[in-house]
Amino acid sequence: MKANPFLTLAVAIVVALLPAVAVAQQVTPTSTPPPPTDQQGPIIEMPEPGGTVQLYPGCNNIALTFPDGTPSETVVQAVIPTVASPVMWRYNAAQNRFEGYSPAALQASDLLTVNFLDAVWLCVSGPSGPSHLTTYTNADYGFSFRYPSTWQLEQEPNLVKLSQGTLVLGIGCRFDTEDVSIGGTGTPAGDFETRGNVTFLGQELRRDVLVFEGNVKAVFYVGTGPIQAGNVVFAIRLDDFSDDPGSDIPESLQTEVDQIVESFESTQ
Repeated sequence: MKANPFLTLAVAIVVALLPAVAVAQQVTPTSTPPPPTDQQGPIIEMPEPGGTVQLYPGCNNIALTFPDGTPSETVVQAVIPTVASPVMWRYNAAQNRFEGYSPAALQASDLLTVNFLDAVWLCVSGPSGPSHLTTYTNADYGFSFRYPSTWQLEQEPNLVKLSQGTLVLGIGCRFDTEDVSIGGTGTPAGDFETRGNVTFLGQELRRDVLVFEGNVKAVFYVGTGPIQAGNVVFAIRLDDFSDDPGSDIPESLQTEVDQIVESFESTQ
């Protein structure tokens, strides 16, 4: 009896996706997106002719319009909001398996770049909500903040770091009686542009964006003087440590970091 090619492909997809749990806890690319609803879900913003594409919880089969050789990280960062926890899959016909990329499992990811008109499965969770946020509390300096689970948190003396790919949000903190440097060292090349404000622990901070050749390389959160709340002094900056001179911090991630900064609360 002649083999059914559709059944063969389905079996290949299931077998290829068995390692999916090692990459991220997502539904498999064989999932069918639900029909559109009135509730706004995640979107991906692609270069023309792709434009803005609506995504639905589950796995969405789309054709990418990013240039050949685009890093998978760039594609995933184009999903808004980023708390949709995107994971991307592409079927490798030559090897009869799926290749995947997840910001939460970079070491397990083997889909590092994509090409123009690549057909991929982009798997996302539902709209953002409290279940996607983690609360960090610093008992020593008496503050807390909320951040999406797509960011990885590290804590060092006088410094809390949130990282996602090549982006690092550094939050330095010290008591006003401590003689400790918390502002970080070095500033990349570029020119500063003031782009809006955020509210941080009841005070307004200016967003000074560092721009180099039209691309945003860093965001500094600046007060009229030292950023101080009670007896704690803060220094907050977002940096892109990519080696790609054409890299740019997406607006979506800048907005997400603004929301992190505005979520700070005093626990003293």
